[in-house]
Amino acid sequence: MVLRHGRDNEMDYPWLDEGFTTFTEIRYMKWRFPEDSLRSYLNFFGRLFHFKGGYGDFTKPWLYYLMDCAEEPLVGKKAYELKSYFFAIYMKGSLVLNALKDLMGEEKFNDLMKEYVRKFKFRHPVPQDFVRLAVERDSSLKYFFDFWLHEKEFPDFYCKRDKGRLKIGETHGRKLPVKISVDDSTFVALLPVEIEGKRGKVDPENVVVEKREWNNLIPRKVKFNPNVVFPDMEATNLWALPFGLYDRFNGWKPGIYFGAIYKPIYFHNEPVGSTSTIVGDMILLRGIALDSGIAGILLSGILSDTLNLTLSTTTEKDRMVAKNLARIAGVDQENYGMELLKSGTSLDGLSIDRILMRGFKQYKFGDMKIGLSQIFIFSFDEIKKRESQLKKRMSEMLKEGNFYLLAFLATNPIERQSFLIAVGNTEVIERVFDVKLKDGKAILKNIMSRKKDFLPLLGEELMRGMGSY
Repeated sequence: MVLRHGRDNEMDYPWLDEGFTTFTEIRYMKWRFPEDSLRSYLNFFGRLFHFKGGYGDFTKPWLYYLMDCAEEPLVGKKAYELKSYFFAIYMKGSLVLNALKDLMGEEKFNDLMKEYVRKFKFRHPVPQDFVRLAVERDSSLKYFFDFWLHEKEFPDFYCKRDKGRLKIGETHGRKLPVKISVDDSTFVALLPVEIEGKRGKVDPENVVVEKREWNNLIPRKVKFNPNVVFPDMEATNLWALPFGLYDRFNGWKPGIYFGAIYKPIYFHNEPVGSTSTIVGDMILLRGIALDSGIAGILLSGILSDTLNLTLSTTTEKDRMVAKNLARIAGVDQENYGMELLKSGTSLDGLSIDRILMRGFKQYKFGDMKIGLSQIFIFSFDEIKKRESQLKKRMSEMLKEGNFYLLAFLATNPIERQSFLIAVGNTEVIERVFDVKLKDGKAILKNIMSRKKDFLPLLGEELMRGMGSY
C-alpha cells in the first residue's frame, strides 16, 4: 500500500497532486460531516504538528514558516528537492485554491474545476494547463498565479491617503487582482488601484489602517471612521483583500496581508515632544547643511507639537534643537512660536462638528469607549459663546456612538489650563481631577497634554474600576 501510494504520487508537479487533494478533502469533510466532526478531524493536524489556534487554521503554522524565511515556490522544484514538502505543497497548495475561490466566487470557481477535471481526467496535466483555463476566464488571474506559483517572497502592500482617496498597491510593483468592497458593492480590481468613498468628502487625515498582531501578516481592515469625517459623510467601510485567511470562527475570509518584513529595518524612537526634534537632531549631529526654509519647517513642527515648548511632553532636547533651528532659520523662537500658534487656533467660520472633530480620538478601556477632543485656544470666550451648542452636539454623539464618556478640552497654553466640557459618566473625571463639574463643565489647571496629563490618569481609574489594577 505504501509503495503504491508513493508510485502514484506526482513528483514533478506535486501541487497538482497533494495541494488539490488537501483542498478537496477539506471541502468534502466540511460538506459531508457536521461541524463538530470537522473540528475533530482538522484539530488532528494541529496536534500532529504542535500548533495551537483552532481547527482548520492551516494558516497559522504557515505564517511561522513564512517568518522563518523558508517559503518555497509551488512550481519549479521536484517533490524530493523541497525543503518542507508539507508547508510548500499541502498547506500552501491548499491555500492557493482557497484564495482563488474567494477571488473568483464560488460559482465561477466550481465551473473552472469541473472543466479542469473534464479536460484532463486520466491524463498528465502540468500547472500551466490549469492556469490557462483560469486565465481564459479572467486575464488578471495571470498575475495571481505569477505570484502564488513562482514567487516565494511575501507581498508588501501599501495603503496611501491622498485628498480623501485611498491608493492601494504592491511595494515592488507587482500586479495582483484583489477583491475590494466599498459600502455595499464588491468588485475585483487589479492593483494598483485608487478608491474613494461614495458619499461626502473623506478627511484623509482620519482614514486609518487598523493594526493587528502577527507582525503585519494578519489582514488589516481599512476603514473610514464615521466619527472623524464631515457631518454629511455616512459610514464607509472598505476592505482590499487578495488572499484567504482561515478563521476558526468565521471560516475563510479574504484579507489583504500588509507583508511581513524579513530583513532588519532601522528604527529610531525617542520620548521627545515632536518627531521634528528627532529629524532635526539627526541632521544637526551629522553636520548636514540646512537652508533657512527647511530649518523653519522643522522648527514649526516642534513648536506646533509642543505648543511653543510649553506642553508637559516637552523635553530638553526639544528646546535645544528648536534653539539651533531658530538660529539657522533667522527667527526669534518665542515670537515666531506665538504667531504660529495664533494662526492655527482661530475658530472663525468653523462649525460645531468641525470644532469637535478637529482633534477627536477614541480610546477603549475594556468595554468602555471614550471619546476625547482637544483644541488649543488663547481665550476661552470663543468656547463659552458656543458652550450650549457644543454640549448639545456631544450629547447626540454620546448616544450615536454608544460612548461611556465624551470629553472636550479647550487648552490655553498661556494660562496653562484647560476648559473642560464632558457628557456621559462624568463622575470619573471628578474623582480623578478632584473637581466638581457644574453643568458638565470645569476648569482644569495644568492640564496641557491629553496624552500625558489627562488620558493616563483617566485610564488608570477606569481600569482600576474593572479590577485590572
